[in-house]
Amino acid sequence: MSNINSTTNMYTNLNINGNNAKLNVDELSIKDNIITINAGESSNKISKNIAGIEIDRGTSPSYKILYDENDMQIKIGLNNSLKSVATTEYVDDAIQIAINNIVNGDEVAY
Repeated sequence: MSNINSTTNMYTNLNINGNNAKLNVDELSIKDNIITINAGESSNKISKNIAGIEIDRGTSPSYKILYDENDMQIKIGLNNSLKSVATTEYVDDAIQIAINNIVNGDEVAY
């Protein structure tokens, strides 16, 4: 292992291959507008069933934003209380008609 104790600028591509890559920085800036998580998956689904982001909250439980392959849902929340995020349109024509028929006393107003 070697240490570099000064600013180093690189103007090339950097590939890191291994089991772990840790960045101990105070600020991380990424120019790319899309971050790929679970890159290189060879299956037609997430082989470990979940992929996402975990936010370390110190002594409080971690907060997660995940995709759960088992039920194909985006979920957010604390470690043991993840909630599905509404990603489907839940309003259909039948519900819209019911909302438009407002009852006024005993009469139905249209």
